[in-house]
Amino acid sequence: MSAAVLPVRPSSRSPFERAALVPGWTTARWGYDGVLECFWAELVGPRGEVVRIGPEHLLTTVTALARALAVSARVPEDEAYLALTA
Repeated sequence: MSAAVLPVRPSSRSPFERAALVPGWTTARWGYDGVLECFWAELVGPRGEVVRIGPEHLLTTVTALARALAVSARVPEDEAYLALTA
């Protein structure tokens, strides 16, 4: 009797990148690093300033990323969380 072959599905740890709408920032993007298994974010301000929350911080949850984003972007935590998830 042969074993059944299951279809290959993408891992939930697959990398991705998405836009975010962070109040007061011109552009923002965030994503997941599939190699380091953590989240990251990058913001560009109206005067060209760049804030990067890189994978070296090893933020493993969206909530942790939202908190770091709130501090870095100087916005309330709930607005940072909504910027990532809405």
